[in-house]
Order: sequence, then C-alpha cells, then structure tokens
Amino acid sequence: MKFNLEIISSKVPFVAFPLCNDQVCHAKLIQDIWKTDVRVNVSECGVMEIDEFNGCITIVMGDGEQWEELRRIVKKWSDLAKKSMNKYGT
Repeated sequence: MKFNLEIISSKVPFVAFPLCNDQVCHAKLIQDIWKTDVRVNVSECGVMEIDEFNGCITIVMGDGEQWEELRRIVKKWSDLAKKSMNKYGT
C-alpha cells in the first residue's frame, strides 16, 4: 500500500483501473472504503468502455459536487497520513 500513502500524502485523487491480483483489492479499498479515488468499472465482458474512463477522469479533474467531496476526503486522509509520518507518528 506504499503507493497509496504517497498519493494520499500529496492530496492527489486518482483513477484506479485494476487488472489483476492485489490491484483489485486496492481498488476496492480506495473507492469503497477510503473513498479517496475513482475506480473504472468494466463491462460484463471485462472490457473498459471509453465513456466509463472519461467519466472517471471528469470526476477527478472536474469541479462538480462529486469532485468537491472527493477533494475533501483526500485532504482528510492526507492530513492523517502526514500526521502519522511525523516524529512521533506510528
């Protein structure tokens, strides 16, 4: 999960597109549990549709209600991550 700590500490939401193994678990955590990022969903055939990908990019780069909520949550996690990395952090 090191990659996620680096991303969170820099307050950058990202688009997850898991392909295999632990990527699927990480994508589940970041979207459904931590709610810090957006996950690209694939069709029943396992194909990523361009509209789905564009929608995720729009959310991460956009300025709507969903974007505001995403940025608020990312900031919260970033602050917690930075606090845990200070001299007396865990």
